[in-house]
Amino acid sequence: MTAIAAATAAPSAPSEAALDDAVRAGDSSDPDEAGLVVVPDLTGLRVPQARRAARALGLRLVVRSDLGESIPAFVSARYLVRSQRVAAGARVPPGAEVRAMAEDPSPVVGGY
Repeated sequence: MTAIAAATAAPSAPSEAALDDAVRAGDSSDPDEAGLVVVPDLTGLRVPQARRAARALGLRLVVRSDLGESIPAFVSARYLVRSQRVAAGARVPPGAEVRAMAEDPSPVVGGY
């Protein structure tokens, strides 16, 4: 793969192993950051996956649709996280709130 192709390639969703690594990364040995957890990159994940990843770290995930509305649980598996409001890699205390915006990539079917 050329350097240009690598730089422009679409990012892939994190694997389960990557999420496990993010959970382990929250165990900091730095005394100034003891007890803090590393916020994982939730972008590209389906909402239920993002919720599990956040919960595993003790974080509270608040997800809204791209229209600012809450997403009902029975359709949340269709929605992909497009952005998050605490940056991935940030160190926060357990219980911190992470806000995310998700959208339904399903095509809109209209007509009569």
